[in-house]
Amino acid sequence: MRGILFIFSLCVILFGFSSNSSEVMKESVLFKVVVHDSESITKWEYKYPFKYVFQKGQHEMKGLQAKQEVTNLFSEIPLSKASKAEELVKFLEDKGFSSIERLDVSWQEQDDHLYTWVWERE
Repeated sequence: MRGILFIFSLCVILFGFSSNSSEVMKESVLFKVVVHDSESITKWEYKYPFKYVFQKGQHEMKGLQAKQEVTNLFSEIPLSKASKAEELVKFLEDKGFSSIERLDVSWQEQDDHLYTWVWERE
């Protein structure tokens, strides 16, 4: 019994309790947003089951350090099968990315449908 309790405690420490965005994210196998602006590149990435990456310029975080950044964006971005690249750019501009040169978004659900959006400033 102690062994099971220890393993459960370890899982809670490592992975935390799931938030709503984490629960929704579990239905996805890939979520990746890359913003190229005039100064740097910012990337949020999730790959099923537990790979999280957040990169801003030369600074990169992985795992639990990146999880909060990735799940925050996933819960806020207006992403759906019907989303338009321009809507995603507008959302990111409203979040402070004022000089977006290029946007790449990939999202794959468990049903293996991959959705991609690419936008480039003209």
